[in-house]
Amino acid sequence: MRFALSDEQGSFREVLEDFFGSRVGADHRRRFVDGDGAYDERLWAELAEGLGLSGLLVQEGAGGSEASLVEQVVLFEQAGRNLLCSPLFATAGLAVPALLEAADGLVRQELLSKIAAGAITATVASGEPGRVRGGDGTVDAACDAAGNWSLSGTCTAVVDAATADLVLVVAATTGGPALFAVSKDAAGFVATPSKAFDPTRPLGILSLDAAPAQLVGAAGDVRSLDRARLVSTVIMTAEQLGGMQACLDMAVAYAGSRVQFGRPIGAFQAIKHRCSDMFVAVESSRSVVYYAAWSLAEATAQDEELLVAMTSSSVSTAFQRTASSLLQVLGGIGYTWEHDAHLFLKRAVSSARLLAVVDDHLDTVAAKLGL
Repeated sequence: MRFALSDEQGSFREVLEDFFGSRVGADHRRRFVDGDGAYDERLWAELAEGLGLSGLLVQEGAGGSEASLVEQVVLFEQAGRNLLCSPLFATAGLAVPALLEAADGLVRQELLSKIAAGAITATVASGEPGRVRGGDGTVDAACDAAGNWSLSGTCTAVVDAATADLVLVVAATTGGPALFAVSKDAAGFVATPSKAFDPTRPLGILSLDAAPAQLVGAAGDVRSLDRARLVSTVIMTAEQLGGMQACLDMAVAYAGSRVQFGRPIGAFQAIKHRCSDMFVAVESSRSVVYYAAWSLAEATAQDEELLVAMTSSSVSTAFQRTASSLLQVLGGIGYTWEHDAHLFLKRAVSSARLLAVVDDHLDTVAAKLGL
C-alpha cells in the first residue's frame, strides 16, 4: 500500500512549517520554561482564532474545519517538531476527541463551538483509570433530586490543569463511567500545579469537592470513551514523531558543522551509523503514525486498540532512543541547560507515560495476539 498526502494536505503542512518556523523557535521554548508557566496568549490566539487549529476536527456547523485525523496528525507533527508550549495538545488533542467521541446533545455543540472559536481552552481528567486518560485518580458523580450533577474526587497528572478554562472529567456513576464538563470557576474546583519532569508540558492535580458539573455523555458508554482515548493516543504519536524529526535535524546539523581532528565529525563512521539509525527510526515511525491515523479516520482497522497499542509502543520507544542518540552526537554541549536537547529528551520520556506506558501497550498487544 502506498500512502501519500494529498495536494491540500501537503499545502497545509507547508503553511504549518512556515508558521511554526517563524513563530515558534528556541526563544518561545525558553520564555516558557524559564518563566512562570504562563502560555503566550498572543500565540494561542493566532493558533486558535487566526489559523483555526483548535477546531480542526470540529464540524463545520460548530465553526470548525471538519478535517480528518490525518490533517490533525500533520498539525501535531509540526507542533512536536517545534516543541510547542501552548494549550493546543490539551484542547485539540485531548478535549476535542473526547467531546466528538463520547459527548452528545446541545452541550457538546456549545463546547465544541467555543473551542473552535478559541474562546476557551480545555483538558481531560480521568477519574476512571484506563479510559480517557489525562491523569489518574478516582472521581465519583452524584445527582440530586432536581437532576443536578456534582463531582467529588481527585485526579493527578492532568495536562494544563491549572490553566484550562474547562475540564472534561471521566467520573464514576451508578450506570458506569461518564463524561462531565466542569468550569474552572465552579465551586469546589481546585487545580494545583505539579512539578513535572518535562518543563514544556505543565501538569497539575485536580481536586473536586461537590463541584457542579454538566453531564455531556451517556453513562456507561465505555466504547466511546475508549475510542476517544485511542484518537488522542494517535495524536500524541504524531507529536512524538515531530520531536524525533527535530532530534534528527539537530544531530545532522551538528555532525556537519562540528570539526574534530581536522574534519566534520559526521565523516566518522560511528556518527554516520548513529544518524542513519535515527533516520530509519523517524521514517519507520512516520509510516506507522500516518497509517494509524488513516485507519482510524476511515474506520478500516479490524482491531483499533491493537493498532494503536502497536503504534504507540513503537513510536514512544523510538522517540526516547532518538532523543538519547542526539545527546551522543552532541557530546558535552548536549548536556547543558542552554541547549534544547534535554527538553526533547524530557518530552520523549514524559509523553511515553502520559496516556499509557509502553508496557501497558505491549501487554495489550500480547493479549490481542494470544502471546
